[in-house]
Amino acid sequence: DIGCGPGSWCLDLAADFPELEIIGLDFQESMFPDAGTIPPNCIFIRYNVLMGLGQFEEKSIDYCHIRFMNLSLTVRQYAQVVRDCWRVLKPGGYLEMMEMDM
Repeated sequence: DIGCGPGSWCLDLAADFPELEIIGLDFQESMFPDAGTIPPNCIFIRYNVLMGLGQFEEKSIDYCHIRFMNLSLTVRQYAQVVRDCWRVLKPGGYLEMMEMDM
């Protein structure tokens, strides 16, 4: 989850699908849930996605999720993050983007 904020989407997904590994990325670590509330199949990483997603290998991720990031990124930055997501997605992977109509 790109820009996971407080991690509610990640926590819900991790609870519903315990066989999956869920990764939440956000620049603001202070928003992450308390460590004691995080299920074992979910991790949160303080990370600035504007630095690229180089820590993830090409074609290594099944699903990328971006929500409400159009207020945090410029058009150029958003496009770069989307390109990075396509790079790390496995063939047949899925990119979900949900944004407000601006």
